[in-house]
Amino acid sequence: MGLVPRRRWIMPTKTGDVPDGIPALVGQVLAGRGISVSEMAAFLAARPSEAGPPMLDLERAVERLHRALEARERIVVYGDYDVDGIAGSAILVRAFRQLGTSVSSYIPNRYEEGYGINAAALRQLAADGTRVVVSVDCGVTAVNEALLARELGIDLIVTDHHHPPERLPAAYALVNPRRPGDPRRGDHGRTTCAIEVRGLPGSFSLARCSESSGMRSGRTSCCSWSRSRPWPTSSR
Repeated sequence: MGLVPRRRWIMPTKTGDVPDGIPALVGQVLAGRGISVSEMAAFLAARPSEAGPPMLDLERAVERLHRALEARERIVVYGDYDVDGIAGSAILVRAFRQLGTSVSSYIPNRYEEGYGINAAALRQLAADGTRVVVSVDCGVTAVNEALLARELGIDLIVTDHHHPPERLPAAYALVNPRRPGDPRRGDHGRTTCAIEVRGLPGSFSLARCSESSGMRSGRTSCCSWSRSRPWPTSSR
């Protein structure tokens, strides 16, 4: 049975000529967000900002990752299946691999496993020798799963940007800009991962490597996202 669309998307009119090096489809998406042709190149060439205080638990998370890198422990990046989770996971996996560590990614099956960290996946990762799991765009509600991770000998580092519940998971570190009292309120899942990567050794050379190897647009989207741009509307 095929999927039946529930909405009919009303796209903006196509933009005119876009600058050299920008695909027409990318130009159309940017135009749909209100970015003029003259702004497109600068938008895609944006650089991450170093300004701002660190998020709560960020230093603890980075310190644990430092130790995992030095000891060559197995790290798994556990990402959500949406665009935030996949983009953020790509940032972390690429960073760890460039630093020469053993890292794998795990994206749960949306239909069979559902959203978030699940117990079966943690048990399998532990059986495979995983010592550190870094969640991306999920985990802030994983109260029971955080306890299980501790029982399994896994240090769980949660990076998420969703609204936290009243009871937070007892993870090794919980990096979420929406935590009460966090100075970085409002950042996205991709931004959270990018900030975390910049705390790792060699992160500045990683940024240059990512840009030269075709990851430029992905890195830009994680660091210069803005909700102020309009999205295409939909009609039922």
